[in-house]
Order: sequence, then C-alpha cells, then structure tokens
Amino acid sequence: MRWLVALTLLLILVTAACDDGSSQPLGTAPDQPAERPGPQGVDPADGESLIFEGASYHPTASRPVGSLSSSDVEELGPGKVGEDAVDVFRLRSGGENWEVLSRSGGSWVTWEPVALQEARRQLTERLGGTEAQLSVNEVERVEWPDACLGAAGDDEVCAAVVTAGFRIVLRARGGEYVYHSDLAGNVRRE
Repeated sequence: MRWLVALTLLLILVTAACDDGSSQPLGTAPDQPAERPGPQGVDPADGESLIFEGASYHPTASRPVGSLSSSDVEELGPGKVGEDAVDVFRLRSGGENWEVLSRSGGSWVTWEPVALQEARRQLTERLGGTEAQLSVNEVERVEWPDACLGAAGDDEVCAAVVTAGFRIVLRARGGEYVYHSDLAGNVRRE
C-alpha cells in the first residue's frame, strides 16, 4: 500500500514539473485569457526592469486600470519587460515627466529611471537621513559628450563618445544636487 501512495505522489510531482502553464485556470472559459497582474504578467514586486527608448526603468507603484481613463494618458511607444512587449504611456497632467506607465490585465504600473533611484541612494548615503527627505526637481534625457557623462575628474581621461543618459536634479536640506547618468543607471555627481 505504501508503494502505491509513493507512486501516486511521484506521478503528481512529475506531472506538475512538466506543466508548461498553458492550461486554463479553473473557472476561466477556454476562449477567455486569464487576467495577469502588472505589465505582461510582471508584478512590480518582482524587481523587473522596463526598457524604454534604451533606458532602464524600475517599478514604483501599481494601481487599478479603472483609476485612469484614456484621456488621462498619452501613448509614448513600445517598451519591454523581460521578453514581453508593453505599451508605454505618460500621464497628460499631474504626472512627473520622468515617470512612465504600462498597462496590462487589471493594473497600471508606474516606472521611473533606474538612474534616478541610484542618484537618490547616493545622495542619501552622502548626506545621511532618508530618501523621503529628498525631492526631485528635474529629470531630463540628454546626450553627454563623453563616456564620463560630462563629469570627468581633473586627471580622468574619458573616451570621446556621445553617451545618452539623464541629467537629474535633486533637492535636499536647502541645496540642489546634480547627477549625470547613462541609460543603464550608472550615475556620477556633477
């Protein structure tokens, strides 16, 4: 009898390991796709990045699809999350100009450049305190004149190659701090 129970468990495990996920969830009609959270099945908690116009973006929030109407957003173009293609949008008003949105299933996901996250981290480490004590003044896409992102040190030699990235201006403790980045999120202080 024990061997029958063991064989049944083994069969269940092998079947589960071979499942490619193509079966419909219970309660879903065969012609109805299952609703997936986040952009193309990616939940912001997964830590995945959105690649849009060559730049890496980090998920920062999720909200129900019904919270925005088509008049609230403008389509910016295609992006990728992992292997999945997503449409990228921006809020027409009230949204930060560096944040972008993607929509899939039942939610909108808000994304910001990985470079902004890194600049915040560096400034927080430098000044002490928390990221909540910082504010973002500006994030703009730029083309830096060299591989040092236009922020080379006195004795530093940089390749003279145009490098796309962001110029990030943060405010903290009454001062303004400017950071330069490439599209992947490598950041240097001005």
